[in-house]
Amino acid sequence: ISRAKNLYITNTLFWRPPGNRRPTPEELEICKPFVEKHIALMQPELLILAGGTAVAGVLESKESVSGLRKRYHSYRNAYMQKEVPVAVIFHPS
Repeated sequence: ISRAKNLYITNTLFWRPPGNRRPTPEELEICKPFVEKHIALMQPELLILAGGTAVAGVLESKESVSGLRKRYHSYRNAYMQKEVPVAVIFHPS
């Protein structure tokens, strides 16, 4: 796996919230169109969401990472023509 060939990493929020707090739903909503376009432009074969913030921002799920792990989900947005499988993992931090 190489960033130059087949890996793309982005965030669901493009700045660090004050005090490194968890992003608010409003902040995630502000960034949502940009995240959706990033994903659509990359046309991924698999989307991996790392942590609760990514899950909340992309899947819009309130379910915990623990509850979403170990199974695949589907993702599609207005800029995409086909669904993409999604895996959820704990954030490495």
